[in-house]
Amino acid sequence: MKRIIITSGDARVGKSTMSKLLLDLYLSEGLVVYAAYNGHRNKLEAYQKKMDIHKFNLERGDYDEFIGKLDSSGEIDVVLMDMPGQVLPEFIKFERDTCLFEGLYSIGYRVVFLNPISYRQDCMYYVKELFHEFKASADYVIVKNECFGKKFPYFDVDIQSSVKSFDGAIMQLPSLSKFAYYRLEEVGCIYSDGALKKPDEAISKKLGVVERSLIFNWLNKFKRNIYSDKKLIEYFGLAV
Repeated sequence: MKRIIITSGDARVGKSTMSKLLLDLYLSEGLVVYAAYNGHRNKLEAYQKKMDIHKFNLERGDYDEFIGKLDSSGEIDVVLMDMPGQVLPEFIKFERDTCLFEGLYSIGYRVVFLNPISYRQDCMYYVKELFHEFKASADYVIVKNECFGKKFPYFDVDIQSSVKSFDGAIMQLPSLSKFAYYRLEEVGCIYSDGALKKPDEAISKKLGVVERSLIFNWLNKFKRNIYSDKKLIEYFGLAV
């Protein structure tokens, strides 16, 4: 069963950061990725020099085109969709109207919801809504984003119990120096390019040797965290 990973949740907890990290990982592993985004801004724009980034508007025509593309292509290894948390009500309605999950399952795909969390209470809203609406029809990965600290007070026993009951996975996203992260975002390059020993001039002007070293180690920790967990390997579509 192939996977379609939907990153969702509050933009302030690193949703698109996780999407970019996964795209970097897939590229490094030589996987063929179908990438898409919903919303007014393409946060994955930097990766367009490596792959096509498609717009998904939650309309019936998008569903037909999406399903048709996945069904007709035998080369796609994994699908990643970056979705703002604020469109969750529209996504739920869209799924009900189109039977999206059923259509995906019929062509060999299963949905994985990827939700980064922080110390904020708001980010738990999205997780609870997904559990309530989709239950065991999808898989779930909760990411504790340590960039915002290592305390997650609202990730309580009830939510952890729900994650367990749906056979979900929990992983850590290691922190990166805020200075290095902000510079990396300013450059607007793909993350792995920001970790190169000898990057191009535009990157080297913004990212010094120390920052590039920090980014390199950050990417490696992220990768090790995934490959140390068989469930994450499966849910992120790496077991191909």
